[in-house]
Amino acid sequence: MLGMSLSSNMGGTSTVGYLADTFGFVGQLSQPLRGVGIHSFVSGRFAKTGSREGYWLAPNGSTVLFAYLGNWYCHAIDSSRTHAFTALQARTVLQKIDSDLTRAGAKSKHRLAMHGCDHFVTDPEVGDN
Repeated sequence: MLGMSLSSNMGGTSTVGYLADTFGFVGQLSQPLRGVGIHSFVSGRFAKTGSREGYWLAPNGSTVLFAYLGNWYCHAIDSSRTHAFTALQARTVLQKIDSDLTRAGAKSKHRLAMHGCDHFVTDPEVGDN
């Protein structure tokens, strides 16, 4: 909560949780998230629910919306290892993500393309620009 308070001086806080590379979630996950004002989260690993999105229900009845990244986090970097991501590359990546998620049963029209990853070195073209 201190981080959320401090971030107000830097443009604000995201109210979407990002749990990219976890190896499981506790049943009460929605309780602490809701407790700090987070009502949804995205994840790269997820329980084998067969669903790409839904609501995480805690024993106390609290819920948060979840979205499973599906093609793993940092999946958009595969098509361009540089910051100079052309419109054509972006369209191609988003079409593939949309196709994969639609085929997997995603209900939402929203798509997330993660262009950046902790598995690669920092892109030298990203900097002060």
